[in-house]
Amino acid sequence: MGISWTDEQKSVINSRHGNLLVSAAAGSGKTAVLVERILEMVMGVDADGNKAEEKIDIDEVLVVTFTRAAAAQMKEKIADKLEQAAEDHPEDEHIVKQLSLLPRADIMTIDSFCLGIVKDYFQMIGIDSSFDIADNAEMDLIKNDILDEVLEQKYQEASDEFIGLVDSFARKESDEKIRELVYQIYRVASGYPKPERWINEAEAALEVSMKEELYTLKWYRDYMQIVADTLDSAIGQAEQCLEIAGEADGPAGYDPIIRSDLELLRNLRQAEDMDEAYKRVSKFSNLKRIAACDPEKQQYVKTTMQTYRGSVKDMMALFRPTDVILAECAMMKEPLLALLSLTRSYMDRLKEEKLDRNLYEFRDISEFAYDILCAGTDENGCVIPSEAGKTVARRYREILIDEYQDSNFLQEDILNCVTGHGEDRKNMFMVGDIKQSIYRFRMARPDLFLNKYNTYSDREDAEDQKILLSNNFRSAGKVIDTINQIFEPLMSENLGGIDYDESAKLHIGRQDKNNMGYGSEILIVRNDCADPEKSQPEEIRSLTNVDIEARMIADEIYELVKGDKPLYIPDGDNGETRRVSYRDIAVLMRSVKKNAKAFEEAFAERGIPLFVESESGYFDAIEISTLLDMLAVIDNSHQDYALAAVLRSPLAGVKEQELAEIVGIYDRDFKDHEKNLVRTASFYQKVCYYAEKPDSGASEELRQFLRMLDSWKADKNYMSISELLHSILEQTGYYWFVGAMQSGKRRQANIDMLIQKADTYEDSSFRGLFNFLRYMDRLKTNDLDFAEASVLGDDDDSVVMMTMHKSKGLEFPVVFVSGLANRFSNLDALSPVTVNADSYLAGYAIDRKNRAKKKTFARAAMLNVMNAEKLAEEIRILYVALSRAKEKLYMTAAVKDPGAEKAVFDYPLQTDFFIEASGQMRMELPYITRMEAGCFMDWILSALSMHIVSEDTVCRKDTYATWVLAKTGYQNQILAGTNIDMSEKKAVQTEDELQLYEKYKELLDYTYPYKTEQAVKNKMSVTEIKRLAHRGEENPGSDLYQPPVTEAEITIPVLHSRMKEEPVKGNEMGTVIHKIMELIDFTRNSMDEIREQIRSFFDHGYLEERYREHVRADKIYNMVNSPLGIRMAEAQKNHTLYREQQFYIGMKPEDISPEYKDSKDMVVVQGVIDAYFLEGDQVVLMDYKTDRVDQISDLVSRYHVQLDMYAKTIHQLTGRMVTEKIIYAFHFDDSINL
Repeated sequence: MGISWTDEQKSVINSRHGNLLVSAAAGSGKTAVLVERILEMVMGVDADGNKAEEKIDIDEVLVVTFTRAAAAQMKEKIADKLEQAAEDHPEDEHIVKQLSLLPRADIMTIDSFCLGIVKDYFQMIGIDSSFDIADNAEMDLIKNDILDEVLEQKYQEASDEFIGLVDSFARKESDEKIRELVYQIYRVASGYPKPERWINEAEAALEVSMKEELYTLKWYRDYMQIVADTLDSAIGQAEQCLEIAGEADGPAGYDPIIRSDLELLRNLRQAEDMDEAYKRVSKFSNLKRIAACDPEKQQYVKTTMQTYRGSVKDMMALFRPTDVILAECAMMKEPLLALLSLTRSYMDRLKEEKLDRNLYEFRDISEFAYDILCAGTDENGCVIPSEAGKTVARRYREILIDEYQDSNFLQEDILNCVTGHGEDRKNMFMVGDIKQSIYRFRMARPDLFLNKYNTYSDREDAEDQKILLSNNFRSAGKVIDTINQIFEPLMSENLGGIDYDESAKLHIGRQDKNNMGYGSEILIVRNDCADPEKSQPEEIRSLTNVDIEARMIADEIYELVKGDKPLYIPDGDNGETRRVSYRDIAVLMRSVKKNAKAFEEAFAERGIPLFVESESGYFDAIEISTLLDMLAVIDNSHQDYALAAVLRSPLAGVKEQELAEIVGIYDRDFKDHEKNLVRTASFYQKVCYYAEKPDSGASEELRQFLRMLDSWKADKNYMSISELLHSILEQTGYYWFVGAMQSGKRRQANIDMLIQKADTYEDSSFRGLFNFLRYMDRLKTNDLDFAEASVLGDDDDSVVMMTMHKSKGLEFPVVFVSGLANRFSNLDALSPVTVNADSYLAGYAIDRKNRAKKKTFARAAMLNVMNAEKLAEEIRILYVALSRAKEKLYMTAAVKDPGAEKAVFDYPLQTDFFIEASGQMRMELPYITRMEAGCFMDWILSALSMHIVSEDTVCRKDTYATWVLAKTGYQNQILAGTNIDMSEKKAVQTEDELQLYEKYKELLDYTYPYKTEQAVKNKMSVTEIKRLAHRGEENPGSDLYQPPVTEAEITIPVLHSRMKEEPVKGNEMGTVIHKIMELIDFTRNSMDEIREQIRSFFDHGYLEERYREHVRADKIYNMVNSPLGIRMAEAQKNHTLYREQQFYIGMKPEDISPEYKDSKDMVVVQGVIDAYFLEGDQVVLMDYKTDRVDQISDLVSRYHVQLDMYAKTIHQLTGRMVTEKIIYAFHFDDSINL
């Protein structure tokens, strides 16, 4: 019986005119439809079996897939269909011909297609036809070497631009950050047809000097759209709060405050540009105590107001006048131009090296293909095919692109140059799903898909047509319901790329529509193992959230498979069911690397087989590290650590006792007359001495190993590395030994991979065992790790664990999407330079003269734009993960914070946010709510709170904490649960065990005689030394004030954690005051001039905006106009005022504290001197203090050690004695001499 195609699928299969874009939702059968379309074009029939106009040959289509595996799978499916057709119609010669053409049919990845083009037309681009494709790891090492070379050359040239770049971005005497930025820019630029063109455009974008130019920059336009979306969301939330305030028992007291908010927000929304927005910035009025009302309504309105107010406040804090923004851009321009220049030099030098080696990566092959096929671009930026491009285009009747949402600009231009079949006709078929575009880090451009999606027509006769496939044939009804309930309010055009409306929703496509499957479950566990009220053993108290979540999932899986009420799933299409097996279950996480160990241990405790699709960890595998150590010992036996590891391993099997005897006997025999020999002897020398000593009692295992080692050392000169490895494995039996260990097949596959990499290495431009070991070591050093070998077979009954990314394209009967409370990363914010494919570069404003940097509007705006892009992709990643489930879906999370469970379960229901899009009304979470999310679970719970969720669709339960939640309709109820007793049973101690205990207790109770030496740090700050001097005294600290932390202020891993603004603490204000005094001009000392200076410090980004209202200008005025301030002003005029002077000096430990008198090591002391100035030959040292103390003299006893240390430092560094030491106390507006 053939497949029963839906009407939409038939349209996709039958359409033969114009370009066709297919938006295929998860589980919609796009691969089957794509294969059927190709077959029917070849067979000359349509989806209903009717004869079409013409037949084509299979080699007249170009099918571009995302992976080689997908291409092979597609060829296999086409071959099966053709073979079946040949059996049914043996007389049809056309079908037989297709089977012979299929092996060379162009069903391949874009890399393979480009490689074929370059091999055919290599002479057009002037490269050697015998070029090779570099191994990724080999090319990464070449890149590192080239960048080393380029940087070394730049350091030798020492141009002012390069030195400025180093001054701006090098950290802690290391240029590693500059290297990272070069690689990042290179990677981004490589996603474009001409990387050098991107560099040129990035340089041009930095030359902005006029308001009109600023307004055309993409980062500015995108940020202003975020501002608009945020204000629209805030207005919508405020209007809802106003409506609730007007209800019976509503918080009517908030009514005038909400109306004031709306006036502010609407006024701000009307601003057309940044200048106008800056002028309209104003403060929200304070929330006040109101009359009694419905507490739930009051809490909801208050929380919502605090949420939108917080977002709008943060946004307004970034606003700047245009002239300030342009001034900031001018200050950040020079180091960024130098960075782009360095990247261009690196790219040019790398291109030369690749040409010299005749060695390229697939990125280069794609660029070569572009140069061959494309003759340039027209006035609209569209590519013009070359003669070679036109020739290639005549090969193909149709070009079919799978996973089109993950294409990039370079791939798009290459394929556009081979369309048209030489007749300038539209013959491109593109299939994908914007909701599953998750490869932003690979420079995928989902906007290519979106542009066509928004411009192509639904009409069947359109030249550019789109067809939607929304029926899901994979998942049961309740899984589909869960996915729709989450993504309808969550995914939208401004955050996700597409409105999740009726056309984007998943619809049940399975034939068993009446069998809705199992309800989805949310399992949230609170980790209370470290609760001080519970007397848990240490091993339980130390359990992390990952440990607890892994145990919870292991328990659940065990019950599904082995429990009294196992899960049954469909077995084929005949309506029968079977008991679920481990191989039917997958655990998906955002990242596996950091979590795999906890899951492996938890699953092993339950006896559950687990296969981890690792992202890395190859070098950490014990069998690989052991063999690499063995090769290192063969290359150079005088490597102590490697030799000790090998001897202790199964390769030699030497016992620990014998290793100790080896060292002990050598040291004993040479102790008296050869002390220098004892100190300099390698471990290998000691081993050889021990083995040759007649009465040493050396084991046969050791002697046998040394004989084999001598043999391998001789063999290494004529054996290849892979042959040497085979010899080691054969003589030691190590390959079979690791095969008998847990995960033995994977361990053997890892060894096979090592042998393969050795062969690949010796086929490259490097040679020799020493260089191979250096190559592997550099891979480890540069974090170029590999995934462990994959050996999971179809018949292996194991739960599989993988990343959400790796799960794309797969399906599993039961899926656990886990780690949903893990916080989203924000690494972009940590970089001094933001790099974006569309917005180019932004960074700090650098003042080299004063060695200062400040935040810029451009960098902050670009970070906001990049954060929105990141969150949009995180939404799509979550969609991919949830849509892998066929029969049952679990969503799991672990939380640890004391108040987390209340916040999790008391999510405010948001049922009134409806928007109209494309003539449809649908629910949508406020934009602010979605942008403020910190983890996946925030989104899931917020989205589900908008629905009346039935208990059999989504329920929550906890098996480790003290509560279980069931949510039905609008009611949340915490039910009593059961604690799990995880304490271990006390072991029964025998007499032998007690003796052993006493022996080890004596060892463990040993007191190290140099314990005080351990307390001496190699590096100390002046503050640490000051605290050491006052140890045991009560020290209230240096905060101006610091209110106690309340439970409500504890950060919780849920969306509505912004219950109140974080208070400004006294120590923070101390830092702000110190920064102001570092920058202040003492000669401009009127109150108006002081206020103007402080304002400019905030406007130019030297100080964070949230501190502006807390700075008291009168305090600064009093200091500047004090007798001390007048003296400092005079020193400033004479250029003898030195502020914020950092220092590093060496000190003897006994000078720091008498208790360190026995220590001999020098201590490096670091600190920062607030200020000192010269008055003739006199040196005056001063220090600012913001402490609140009862009397100013208290500061003398507290800080005299610190100022004494500063005085010694100044004397050591300048040769001058400090004649006066002064503390200025802002609390008293006065100074005191020490």
